[in-house]
Amino acid sequence: MAEIRLARCADIPALQRFFHEHWRANHILSRDEALLRWQYGRGVPGMEGESLTMLLVIEDGGIHGMLGFIPVTMRLTDGREVAGVWLSHWLVVERLRASGAGLQLLARLRQLGYEAIGVLGINATVQELYRRLGFTIIDDLPRHLAITDMDGARSLAKAAGLSLAATTLGEWLAPELAMPACVGEWKGTFGGAIKRWLCQFSASNGGTVRDAGYMEWRYMAHPRFDYRYLVRQVDGEVDGVAVWRIEQVRDRGERVLRVIELMATEDAAGELATGLTATARREGACFADLYGTRLPERGLREAGFRRLAADSSLGHWPSRFQPLDAGYTWLSGAVWCRDGNNLIDPGQVVISKSDGDVDRPN
Repeated sequence: MAEIRLARCADIPALQRFFHEHWRANHILSRDEALLRWQYGRGVPGMEGESLTMLLVIEDGGIHGMLGFIPVTMRLTDGREVAGVWLSHWLVVERLRASGAGLQLLARLRQLGYEAIGVLGINATVQELYRRLGFTIIDDLPRHLAITDMDGARSLAKAAGLSLAATTLGEWLAPELAMPACVGEWKGTFGGAIKRWLCQFSASNGGTVRDAGYMEWRYMAHPRFDYRYLVRQVDGEVDGVAVWRIEQVRDRGERVLRVIELMATEDAAGELATGLTATARREGACFADLYGTRLPERGLREAGFRRLAADSSLGHWPSRFQPLDAGYTWLSGAVWCRDGNNLIDPGQVVISKSDGDVDRPN
């Protein structure tokens, strides 16, 4: 009879084999133990150091299913802060799917006391499963884009099989503006003025609480990506933070600036976004992009970012670059809250690409 239990550090070799054999051959988590430990190694509250944040289906001593989860504090729309998780890698071997083992994994997770659950990066088939389980579906996490180098963007479009007129690309070209004087790169820990702003931002926005502790784990402690930070600072106080990284397109010369977080007041957002396009040009990136809800639209427009839509002129602009994957893959997801999904309504809380595990090496 199958047993469901939390994974332990001793399970890591078997877990990596399971990723390779059942999720995808040579998946990054099947061959990068440091990344796996970073993602799942903080442990379940009260059991830190003993467990991974991964539930397993165990039968005859072997792994036959898994459900990974990333614990966070979530702020609901009523102002309460509750224990929440972002899911990743939910899979049961085909032989056990009819037994309900997959649903038992989710039920066991809920028994651990998490009051809010989210997931990003799911396909249409899985969307329907989450809908039946009472989740609210995020059809597409909004994506904004600004071209910062016409030649590089034209070359990338051609490689992706897109036939676009220069005038079309020009519509998405960000104005070439200098780095604003009040915007600069932040180096060091998330203390002082930046810590105060993160607390203020989290207190006024629902979703994952992006406080200093979260930011230090999510970005500074990441074992593979080199995240960098821009801040807007006026009279010694921070009122905007952006997290970004450079992504080199595999086997090609183009570079992309991926903006992972933009946490700013509406007034600060324009200058911070201008700082991002200036940084993209300095770094030789052909465009910058950003995913997220509740973004400061006016400030983004001022800096040249425009929101992509399926029917827009760049509706098929690529989103995956390891390697370059022709066509845009929409980033969908789902959320659930024990006390009602309205308390974590995607239109009312901040969700970014940092949530879950969609911003990771491929």
